[in-house]
Amino acid sequence: MAGGRRDLTSPMRDAMAIPANRSLRLTFAGELLQGHAIPVYVITKALTGAQLLLVHLAESQVSRFRERGQTGKIGHACRLMMSPPKANCFTAVLSLADERDDRLPAEVLLCEKALSDAKKSMLLYSTGDTQGLEALCPHPMIRRRVASDLSLIAPPRDANYSVRFSGTDCHRHRLVQPSQKAIDTLTSWKPSAREHSAPMLIQARGLAELSPDGLDFERWVKLYDMSRLDLDDTHRTRMVEWGQIALRLARPIDVTIEQLEPELFLASFAPLNILANGRTRDEAVDEFQHEFVVIWHEIALCPDADLAEDAIELKKRIMELVTREAE
Repeated sequence: MAGGRRDLTSPMRDAMAIPANRSLRLTFAGELLQGHAIPVYVITKALTGAQLLLVHLAESQVSRFRERGQTGKIGHACRLMMSPPKANCFTAVLSLADERDDRLPAEVLLCEKALSDAKKSMLLYSTGDTQGLEALCPHPMIRRRVASDLSLIAPPRDANYSVRFSGTDCHRHRLVQPSQKAIDTLTSWKPSAREHSAPMLIQARGLAELSPDGLDFERWVKLYDMSRLDLDDTHRTRMVEWGQIALRLARPIDVTIEQLEPELFLASFAPLNILANGRTRDEAVDEFQHEFVVIWHEIALCPDADLAEDAIELKKRIMELVTREAE
C-alpha cells in the first residue's frame, strides 16, 4: 500500500523549483484556515485580484493604453499550483507556462515584467509608499485599478488570516492594507492642467454638494475617480434578473464591461466589489447578475449577527440599491 500512496507534496515541490522571476507565491495562514480547508470566497477573491493585477501592470508597460491584444493574454499565460492545506497554512503559486511554449519572446518578457512589478507593488502597497506606486504606475487610471486589485488580495484589517508573498528580494513579506490616507491618495483623481476639451460623457465617483432638495448637482467636494464613458463598454440596468429572481433597483446602475481578449470579457461593479467574467459580453453580464443575486440572498437577507463587519457594510450598500424583489 505504501508504494501506491499518492504523494501530495510533489506538485508543491515542482512549484518551488520554478524560478522566482516566473512565479508569484501567496501563502495564506491563520484561524480562518482551520480544518485543513480555506473558504472559497477568500481564495477566489485573492486569485481574481492577482490575475487582474498582472493584467493591469502589463497595461502600464505597453506604449498604447489598454492594448488588449497583448496585455489580456497574461491572464491565461499563468497556471495555478496549490499546496494541500495544512496546519492553518495554504500556498498558491501563479507561474508562467513552460519556457518552451509558442509565445513570442516579447510576450514572455511582458509577463515576467508584470510578475516582477506585482511583487514590487505588493510591498509598496503594504508600506503605504504612494510615491513608489506612482512611479511604478504613472498612469492615474491604471494606478487606481492596481490599488483596487491589491485591496482584493490583502486581507481586511480585521481579518483572522494573513497573506504573505515572496518579493523580488526572495524574502517573504506580509501583505497588509495601508492607511486610509494612503488609499485615498492612490485612488483620488488629480486633474492636470490642460486646455479645455469638448464636452464628453463621463462617469465619476466622489463627494459632491447637491441642492437642498437633493435633485441637482452643485459642485464636487472631492473627486476620487473619473473616466470617459463609452456606452459600448457599460451595461446600464435598473433590474437585475437571474433565473426566477428579479430585483428592482432604486436607480439605474452602470456595470463596466472590459474585453481583455477576444474570448474574455469582464463585468465589474465597484460599489459591491463584483467581478464577473464570460466568453462573451452577454455571458459576463449574465454572470454579473448571478453574483448580484447571490450577494442579495446570502448577505442582504442574512441577520447582521451572522455577518462579519465587512459583510455588514456590503449589506448596507446593496440594501440601498434594491427596492424590492419583483413578483
